[in-house]
Amino acid sequence: MVNRKRSFNNDLAHQKDLGTHGPHGKDGPTIYYDGSCPLCYREIKFYRNMAGAGNIAWYDVASSPASYPTIGLPREAALKRFHVRTAEGTLLSGAAGFAHLWLNLPHWRLLGVITSHRIVLPFAEAAYRLFLLVRPAAQALARKIDHGQISPSK
Repeated sequence: MVNRKRSFNNDLAHQKDLGTHGPHGKDGPTIYYDGSCPLCYREIKFYRNMAGAGNIAWYDVASSPASYPTIGLPREAALKRFHVRTAEGTLLSGAAGFAHLWLNLPHWRLLGVITSHRIVLPFAEAAYRLFLLVRPAAQALARKIDHGQISPSK
């Protein structure tokens, strides 16, 4: 489990918070995620393999130092919810964060446009909050699968 983070090149040297710029001076959004969460890890791995993902900075909060340097986003909050800092510096979370991520991935842009619509976004946020209620149980199940305690097909 621990070695999988290395496959993302998530060493601390690449996880510096560079304000509104990602690693290597990229001007795209910065995604803050909990790399210790097996669900989050899988989802981010999926997105990082998409077209357009190279323009996004990916920041694993779980493997960041205890001093966690991001202004306006406490470490505890970053581990509890999905957060995105736009290229302009605006901090988004939950469904709004996902909508912004999708807007930056060409094959997901339509979903981003739909989700970010002022009528749809409150419903998407409600669905995200419902997911957060079941997230601990889903994480526990995913960890059992990862550790071979249960088969994913059962």
